[in-house]
Amino acid sequence: MRSTLVPLAEALGRASAETVRALHPEPRVDVAAMDGFALRIPPRSGGFEFRLRRGLARPGRPRPQLRIGQAIEIATGAALPRGANAVLRRERARTQGRWLFARRRAALAADVHRAGEDVRRGDVLLRPGERVRPYHLPQLLDQGITRLRVRVPRVTIVATGDEIRRRPVPGGPHIRDSISPLIAQLAREAEVVRMRRLGDDPRRLVAALREAAASSDLIVTIGGTSIGRHDRTKAAVASVGRVLFAGVRVNVLKRGAVGEIEGIPIVMLPGQVVAAVIVWHEYGRTILARLAGSAPARPEAARLAARLRNPHAMDSLFLFRYDRGRVWPRRWGVRLFSELAHADAYGVVPRRSDLAPGTQVEVRHLVGAR
Repeated sequence: MRSTLVPLAEALGRASAETVRALHPEPRVDVAAMDGFALRIPPRSGGFEFRLRRGLARPGRPRPQLRIGQAIEIATGAALPRGANAVLRRERARTQGRWLFARRRAALAADVHRAGEDVRRGDVLLRPGERVRPYHLPQLLDQGITRLRVRVPRVTIVATGDEIRRRPVPGGPHIRDSISPLIAQLAREAEVVRMRRLGDDPRRLVAALREAAASSDLIVTIGGTSIGRHDRTKAAVASVGRVLFAGVRVNVLKRGAVGEIEGIPIVMLPGQVVAAVIVWHEYGRTILARLAGSAPARPEAARLAARLRNPHAMDSLFLFRYDRGRVWPRRWGVRLFSELAHADAYGVVPRRSDLAPGTQVEVRHLVGAR
């Protein structure tokens, strides 16, 4: 799998391509864990009285030097002065003139974060394949790391069908490939290494699949997944690899399929745009998320804002418009291109159902629609 070096902000949600180690310990020096007074406790001393120096030890300031029996006020997170060996909390201290008195015996290393206590130099911060999360940022930035090498899955998209042309004549029998560019945009964690447009010749398709398996981490085909005499995509995949599953009993999803060729996953999308988008979200996005190290999309509960009927004999996928926990159903149909422009979620509706407003449904959000 290819990798690329990106700024930290672009690395979020993606998988690290390398082992990232700490360049220095954290903290680099002993620091105060509490507001109070830095002390240099004398050997074999009771640790109750200290000569108070003027000033305040603060983060980012030069470190003063303490002599035996001296103390200085210190802020949380500030580096301990040179020679200091403890911190006395403010509420446990009393000052009088140039003297500091401890209400209880000051103990060595009390309320001190020791150098390297959190991270030692060479500790592993990220492992190959680990997803980069926002909570990694403070540690990485503290180490001076502003760019990361992340995994970039390679995707090949193969559109099939004699009817597809790059520049079809208006009013003619051919159509423009409108699905491949859309899928390429939805595969945003990946690098689309190639988009191919083939006819219905199964030999050309088999050759293209073999070539894609040798140069890709994920293959996506478009078209040829139905049961017509020219729908040969599943058979072509089975001839050079295997079809893991083909269709589920849900309208729209029933024509999609997933397989593998020489260990490379392949997602087979129908040739209708709405069906292709939904099958991609259900199967393609999940596989790509695993490859890229990102988190797969999770479903969300919502309430219907309008009545919804599903007259079909099987469970069916519907598009929705989502707003603050409520969803409005869109018109149903795999060829209704315009509905995608107004939808931002989808969900499965039980067969032959009549759902009243307020009914809870489970939806997933369309990538890039919100």
